[in-house]
Order: sequence, then structure tokens, then C-alpha cells
Amino acid sequence: MKYLSVLSLMLIFLLMGCFPVAIAPDLTNGKIINGKKFKNQLPDRQSYIFTDSKNADEFYYYLRAKYQRQPDAVEDNVPVLIDGEQFYVSFYETGKSTKTVNIINPLVNEVMERNNIPGVLNEETVRSYGDTYYIVLMVSDERFDDGLSENHPDYASVYNYVQKLQAEYLATSNYDQLFLQDGF
Repeated sequence: MKYLSVLSLMLIFLLMGCFPVAIAPDLTNGKIINGKKFKNQLPDRQSYIFTDSKNADEFYYYLRAKYQRQPDAVEDNVPVLIDGEQFYVSFYETGKSTKTVNIINPLVNEVMERNNIPGVLNEETVRSYGDTYYIVLMVSDERFDDGLSENHPDYASVYNYVQKLQAEYLATSNYDQLFLQDGF
């Protein structure tokens, strides 16, 4: 009898709980992921993606200050030198939400309303919990080949570069200090 009541309680908690349908990944340390697989609106290229803990547009201001670019020449194909080779960095800022679904409350309400009892469980069926924001970096060589593809001859150098770029961006709070630093 004891096991039956514990099992009943567990079943009630399971049925009243929400089920995740989309979970925003933790990419604090950065990861190479195909852009289109990460978010459908992104290009179908290998991308270095990391969680952005700063405000919107901060990466834009960072790149603009670091590479002394004009306002309209920052988001696409910013020229950079990586181990003496010319590459181009493009970036996107994007967000993902964690979403859960609760299908039990609407079902209970429906059963209650069919029996002429007003529904009391007015919780939303799909609930979204805040966005997590990401910076998506894409790197191309002079032939516009994907520098983050494992088949690219300079993949290791490019991967090392984007990791250092992420670390510098997250550690920099005053972008004017970038003028005083040497490149990495």
C-alpha cells in the first residue's frame, strides 16, 4: 500500500510537470556548429558560436573598435590576418529560448468543462523562459572557403583565433583600450 501511494504521488507530479520542447544550449566556452543547424535563418556554414553575456550590439562595437572600421563595414567580411594569411570574419547576434509544454492542464480543464465545471487550471500550454543570446562567427579565406571547416588547411589557426577573439571580447569592457593593445 505504501508503494502504491508513493507511485501515485510520483505519477501526479509527472503529469502536472512541464515537458521541455526546446532548450537553449550553454555555449559559454564556444563550440563549432553548422549555422543552419543551430538556427534555420543562419547560413549553411561552420560557425563558432558562444553565449553572449553582454548587451545587444556590444560585439558590433567591439569589432568596430578593434579593427577601426566604419559603422557600415563591421558585420560582414571584416578583414583580419591570422598567422599572416588574409581571412574575413562575419558575425550574427541571435537568441534562443527554452520552451516547455504543459498538456495536462488543458486536458483537465477540458474534462472539467465537459462536466459543467469551470476550468481552474489556467496556466499557459507553451511557456517560454527568456532568451539566451549568442554570437555566431563565420570565417572565410580569400577564396571565401569556410575557414572553420575541419578540412580547411588553416583550421587550427582559425579555431585558435576565434577562441582568442571570444576571450578578448568578454574580458574587454572599455573598447578604447583596444587601441593600446597589440593584436594577438
